[in-house]
Amino acid sequence: MFIDFTAAWCLSCQVNEKAVLKSKEVERALEKNHVQLLKADWTQYDPAITRELTAVGRSGVPTYVIYPPGKVSNADVLPEFLTKAVVLAAIGKDAKPMGTE
Repeated sequence: MFIDFTAAWCLSCQVNEKAVLKSKEVERALEKNHVQLLKADWTQYDPAITRELTAVGRSGVPTYVIYPPGKVSNADVLPEFLTKAVVLAAIGKDAKPMGTE
């Protein structure tokens, strides 16, 4: 699972989404590796999202987290400013083909 903690007022979030997360390369890698992309919209303060941000050691957006499959998997927190190479490497490292867990 890949969680995109974002907000409409966050310029960096919007740039990362357009340039990286919505790129054909990243979308293909997510699909190929069966990684679900979830968006946690923090545009309006949400205490549940705030708790999740705190749980991964962050206090705001943008925050990008990949949870590898498995019951005891640690979250990988990506940098605030994304590149395709960073996201593709994280997907490659953390994703396992279906049925190999």
